[in-house]
Amino acid sequence: MVYWHVNQSPFSSAAWNGVTRELIVKYRKSDAEAARILFLSYSAVWDGLIGSFDGKFHYWMIRPSQADPGITLPITLPNHPSYPSNHAVIDGALAEILEAAFPAERKRLEQIAEEAAVSRLYGGIHYRFDKDAGMALGRAVAAKALAADLATVAPLP
Repeated sequence: MVYWHVNQSPFSSAAWNGVTRELIVKYRKSDAEAARILFLSYSAVWDGLIGSFDGKFHYWMIRPSQADPGITLPITLPNHPSYPSNHAVIDGALAEILEAAFPAERKRLEQIAEEAAVSRLYGGIHYRFDKDAGMALGRAVAAKALAADLATVAPLP
């Protein structure tokens, strides 16, 4: 839980950056290909977070420790509503983009995304449906980013 808390937030995705870097090196992607992967990844993440916060302030779902004060937290309680999980949005978006770029790594990337997203349940700050909705939102936004990939658009004359 703490590993994913320290190494991933809307401001830093150090753990996912390490995975991305490792795959770019392993598969010998060019600088241009690496830049494209990173651009798509973080465009999808930020778009997904916009959607996530829209959902949070629409549904105003309380967090598990607010519903049951007996739940103790290993991290500070975030100061925004629970549903959907921002972390799961990040995990779903990054996994979807990286799976498209590195299809041979699909199973591993799905496992990493699930581990990262479920860590927030173990930390007592999310419900399973927060995670599931966040992962789905992240993957959906990433699919749109992949469909609109700027690398496929003809350059201006």
